Amino acid sequence: MHQVVEQSDAIIMEQNDHVKGAENDPPGLAEANWRAGLALRIKAARQTSGLTLDNFATLAGVSKRTQTAYESAARVPDAEYLRRLSWN
Repeated sequence: MHQVVEQSDAIIMEQNDHVKGAENDPPGLAEANWRAGLALRIKAARQTSGLTLDNFATLAGVSKRTQTAYESAARVPDAEYLRRLSWN
């Protein structure tokens, strides 16, 4: 899974190269960007691993609905979810 995370990091860095001048952003935009970036990273990790949404959710110990919420930035995963991913 560590290789998957490294590959997904590269994808996210490419997508975020255009983000500059955050100090001029309106309040709340930094958090929204952080949430969106985390969601993209989670989705990229799943896609890079070749797992289906159901399989990845099972591996992470969450429901498919929760996994979808994490990948769409509707919810932010807790530390336990991230820990489980780091060990797989």
